Amino acid sequence: EHVLFGMIAQGLGVDARRVQYAAYGDPAQAAAAVLGGRVAAAIGPVREWAARLASGRARALAVSSAAPIEGIDAPSLLECGVRVDYADWCGLLGPAGMSAEERAAAVAVCDQLETSARWRRTCRTHAWVRHHLGGDGFAQWLGGETRRTRAALRDLGLLNRPDTIHANTISWGCCARRY
Repeated sequence: EHVLFGMIAQGLGVDARRVQYAAYGDPAQAAAAVLGGRVAAAIGPVREWAARLASGRARALAVSSAAPIEGIDAPSLLECGVRVDYADWCGLLGPAGMSAEERAAAVAVCDQLETSARWRRTCRTHAWVRHHLGGDGFAQWLGGETRRTRAALRDLGLLNRPDTIHANTISWGCCARRY
């Protein structure tokens, strides 16, 4: 949530270090702070807020996905004029020492997984948006996402390291965006 907070500040052209941010250990604490009027708003995954949104106890102001989310009455940040598209994601990463053959086999397994009915059902069950990237496409996306995240952390004053990815990292797999 803190990274998304930083990205929203970047998207608005605001110095993120000048805006107050309160971290909570779990979504229930964040919800209590919002509902109790101790903070103006909270950032969190839809799955953690769904019951509060459905009951009317909380109202979604915006979603960080590129497009609105079915069942959530809120525009995307992009539709609000904030230049941010961000999603929690899961990926499969292999060790740096994998051979080209091992990497190709792992990518093939992920490609097969992506086309399986069981994977589609699992994604629907958990409200995951399927976003398959295999092999080099995933590695390229991961590099960009890493740079973007590090930039947000630097703007928040939380990271002072160079914007690099370890040269020996071999990435492969697929990811599912969890909006």
